[in-house]
Amino acid sequence: HDLEKAGSQFFGFLQPGLEQARKSVQPGLSQASKAVSKVSTDAAAALKPKLNEAKANIDKVAEDAASMLRPGMEDARTAATTFQHNAKLKTTEVADALAPKLEQVKTNGWNMLSKGIGAAANASVWFQSLGATQHDSSDSNDEAAPERGR
Repeated sequence: HDLEKAGSQFFGFLQPGLEQARKSVQPGLSQASKAVSKVSTDAAAALKPKLNEAKANIDKVAEDAASMLRPGMEDARTAATTFQHNAKLKTTEVADALAPKLEQVKTNGWNMLSKGIGAAANASVWFQSLGATQHDSSDSNDEAAPERGR
């Protein structure tokens, strides 16, 4: 309880001094705040023309760069269009040159396929007839065998 009383008395002792310090510093702070506001306003006013000038310079540089690049871009577009046109012509030329060869390959392929199918059919018939002949000959051998044994 004594500690609280001592703290209260100490705070009571400091309070008038703190109030006096606040009163004496407040006008200075107010003046400093006004000075900072004026300096920032003056700085903004002084910088605005410089910023506008810098923006104009940047715009000029960008326009100059675009002007210098336009002819090169046109040349590149023309070259690309020419290349594309020539590539189409060459592709058509190669396709036309290969068309007879492709037709010949196609015809030869069908002919070979037809011959292969015919050969397979002949081989099938031959194997079937061979089997039938062997079957017939084995039947006749069975009948002939008893005659030999007699």
